[in-house]
Formats: sequence, structure tokens, C-alpha cells
Amino acid sequence: MIIHERDPNLKYQFTCNLCHKSFTHKPNSTRHMIIHERDTNLKYQFTCGLCQKSFTCKKSLRGHMLIHECDPNLKYQFTCDVCQKSFNQKKNLKCHMIIHERDPKISIYL
Repeated sequence: MIIHERDPNLKYQFTCNLCHKSFTHKPNSTRHMIIHERDTNLKYQFTCGLCQKSFTCKKSLRGHMLIHECDPNLKYQFTCDVCQKSFNQKKNLKCHMIIHERDPKISIYL
């Protein structure tokens, strides 16, 4: 498997010819290229129909759309098993979990 390859030349086979950042998978390299786009109409192809904020990828727009959601069960889908605090994105829950890893006594009363 490429991900577990120790030799960086074999692991990161796809390199950006503009900034020389390397990637293990071609789709990641292709997605990265949008950051070098100067034409904002091409760079920010995904626009929120409610607030007109634009994004470079569809995944970011989907995450953003949660701020417009009124139903808390849909808006906050990720809940901490330790303190029951809820988050709208999985990455925010993962960052939050670091608090409990450092000090398991930390509770909801922070």
C-alpha cells in the first residue's frame, strides 16, 4: 500500500509543478491545484444560495450549509460521549476530544 510506503519518493508520487507540494493520490493533487487559480470565478465554483458565500469545493459548501439549519438535530450531528456537547462538524468534535484526553475529569461545566 502506498500510504505505508517508507520511501517518500514512492509514497508521494504526485507533485504540484507550481509549489512542489506532494500527494499520495492523484485526486488530492488535482483538488490542490485550485488554490493556484487566479480567476475567482473558477476558484470559487460553489456558492451558498442563502448568503452568497463561495467555496472552492462542494464538501466545504455542504459543511457551511449547516449554519443555516434551524433543526438542532440536523445542525449538530456529532456529540461528545464524555460531556454530551454537540458539534456541526466531525473535525470540531475531534478537536474537542483532545480536552478530555488531557484531563479526563474535565466535564460540561467548563
